[in-house]
Amino acid sequence: QWRVEQFGAQADWPEAGDGMDFDGDGWDNLAEYGLGGNPTTNDAPAALDIRLAATNLTFLYRRPTNTWGISYFVEESTGPHGDWSNRPLEHAVTNPVAPGWHEIRTDLPPGDALHLLRLRITRP
Repeated sequence: QWRVEQFGAQADWPEAGDGMDFDGDGWDNLAEYGLGGNPTTNDAPAALDIRLAATNLTFLYRRPTNTWGISYFVEESTGPHGDWSNRPLEHAVTNPVAPGWHEIRTDLPPGDALHLLRLRITRP
């Protein structure tokens, strides 16, 4: 339904597929859906944020409360050519930051290794 709302008559075009970037803004259509963006307008969806504290590294992202049929994974790697973790990192849903939006928080324990983080959004 979201695809039809966003793309109208073009919803069946290959460019409207999950892995495509219809508007050329660097965010594929599935990420735009999962983060509340507009796949037909060249703009960035909701913000991703990384915070470093004395005891941990925190990754925050916002997502709409009305997304269905997708999964979110925060993954880490210890180097640019390393493997991305497939172990689940704990997520905490904070209070709604605005009507229809949740902020999701993932804390990583301290360590000496470099941490690269990414948010992966998939359909099961």
